[in-house]
Amino acid sequence: MNMIIEQATAADLACVLDLTMEHARLNEGFDRQYYSLADDAEADYRESLRQSLRDQSQRVLVARVDEEIVGCIQADFRKILIFRRSERGFIYNLYVQRMWRRRGIGRHLMEKAIDWLQTSGAEMIFLNVAGGNDEAQRFYERLGFKTVNTNMYKLI
Repeated sequence: MNMIIEQATAADLACVLDLTMEHARLNEGFDRQYYSLADDAEADYRESLRQSLRDQSQRVLVARVDEEIVGCIQADFRKILIFRRSERGFIYNLYVQRMWRRRGIGRHLMEKAIDWLQTSGAEMIFLNVAGGNDEAQRFYERLGFKTVNTNMYKLI
């Protein structure tokens, strides 16, 4: 398998958008009320991805196998001044196509994102996992992440 991880370009936008929407629909399956997608979710994601590609405090990375994009991840770096460890990294939307899972692609995407966040100065990295996505939670735990919060919601 010939795999490379690299920064996404504007030419990759459609493929990254497709993967991001697959990820969003996967999360929707864990809790339809919380993760219910808006009618214009795809257009909103498209614009968000365009902005992320231009923003120096963010990275959109893709995994290519033989030139085909099979996975992606987004990372962003921020200072949150109210905390002692204010230099923080955030990881979003790690997704690998189902047929390409369990081949190390997700781990390689995470490693590349973590490397970029460390180089940017991040002292901590945060991410969210959909409740019920035990497979993803175990994956992140194997990479050294630990659960510190439980998000709750109530429809009103």
